[in-house]
Amino acid sequence: MGRKRVSRLRKYTRGKTRRYKRQRGGNPENPDILANTGAPYPSGQPDIDFNVKFQPNIKNSGTIFGNKMTKSEAKAILSRPYTSWKAPAENKLYTFLCWDPDIEPPDAAGNSIPNNGYLHWLVINCNGKNEESGQQIVDWTPPSPPSGEHRYIFAIFEQKESLQINPAPPREKFNISEFTRQHNLTPFTNGYKGVRVKAT
Repeated sequence: MGRKRVSRLRKYTRGKTRRYKRQRGGNPENPDILANTGAPYPSGQPDIDFNVKFQPNIKNSGTIFGNKMTKSEAKAILSRPYTSWKAPAENKLYTFLCWDPDIEPPDAAGNSIPNNGYLHWLVINCNGKNEESGQQIVDWTPPSPPSGEHRYIFAIFEQKESLQINPAPPREKFNISEFTRQHNLTPFTNGYKGVRVKAT
């Protein structure tokens, strides 16, 4: 194999590896987008092939960990994002949601305030490969941070049984830890995706 071909192959492999790491949460700025959110961590759950995209059929439009958008870019997303997953088991029901854990400013030490979020989307009793197979409880509203930089986290959970949620939970003061505990929801090993949106 010639030197040029080897060089191109190494360059492609490195690029592919970097993209994979970003998609799996390997962002060097903040490797854990779930820090201080109160979100439950999986225990013994399998992986799930889970993705969220803001534009269909565009590989780099997904909610990759560490991706950043401006407020104006986020507002341009008129329709709701496109979701997809491949369930590891049949005859299961799933809950899909998106929330912003950064509604309150960080404390004096720069730490985020946990369990005080804003609910952007909630769909329950999904039995197919996307949220369209479920019951929408809280409709999608695009990111619109008032100041600073906010995280918008998309998550999928396994349900133990069919859910009935009425009335819908309020968007404000959303507590992800309390919500998942109340409805007996189990997170997947890689069932979280997220983007960061700047107010300016």
